[in-house]
Amino acid sequence: MKSILIPVLIAGALVVGGCSKDKKPAQSVTPANDPMLVPPMAPPAAYVPSPEPAPAPMPAVTATPAPKVAPRVTHTAKPAVTAKSTKSYVVKKGETLSGIAQAHKTTLKKVMALNPDLDPDLIKVGQKIKLP
Repeated sequence: MKSILIPVLIAGALVVGGCSKDKKPAQSVTPANDPMLVPPMAPPAAYVPSPEPAPAPMPAVTATPAPKVAPRVTHTAKPAVTAKSTKSYVVKKGETLSGIAQAHKTTLKKVMALNPDLDPDLIKVGQKIKLP
């Protein structure tokens, strides 16, 4: 009980002491009576910009001609084999398109060029193909 009573008594004394009528009126603080206050500074002088130096002259720009580019030459692909030199061949049992090309001393690429609708992985016995 004593531990609660002491803080309550101190708080009451502070409240009663702060409410007394004998207080002096608050004194206004001025630079003359307070050494911590700094007197206001004088207003700054009018700003006068210093003249800027003239920019350095830019070098004259001359047009540079565009480099000449040689025209592109496009070549049209000639057929590897002409229609005059082709012959028909009938696929036999057990043959592959690459085997047929090799047997006729040509390449699979040339055979495919002559037979664009042909699926090299699916040839049938009796199917006609063109060979160079």
